[in-house]
Amino acid sequence: MPQLPSRASAQLTVPATTAYLRHVRILAATIADDCAFDVEAIESLRVAVDELCALAMADATDDAELTISITTTGKAIELEGWCAPVTEEPVLDPIAEQLLRAGSAHHDLRLDGDTVHLALRAERSAAGVGGR
Repeated sequence: MPQLPSRASAQLTVPATTAYLRHVRILAATIADDCAFDVEAIESLRVAVDELCALAMADATDDAELTISITTTGKAIELEGWCAPVTEEPVLDPIAEQLLRAGSAHHDLRLDGDTVHLALRAERSAAGVGGR
């Protein structure tokens, strides 16, 4: 496992289309692996990040961008970002809500003007440290 600082950040900006979601998923999964998340937690996080970002850019304009910042904080990963410009408020259906709860300790998705703001916090379980 790489030696990470106690707090480190990575930022990524991509066009707001589903074709670029894999880059966001890979970044989140790689950081979670570096932070000793177990395999199940990494997969749940990957799905939650994918779902949250897809919701954020569901009504993005053709020239919209998705910007994500992922910060490590000891036993957690915090993801914050925005997608702009968008034309509608994202709709969180029950299945999406369930996927987000499975992969995060906290998530948020809100519209402010023509920008969707998103946040997610995933915490490493104590079992994830020794169970790798």
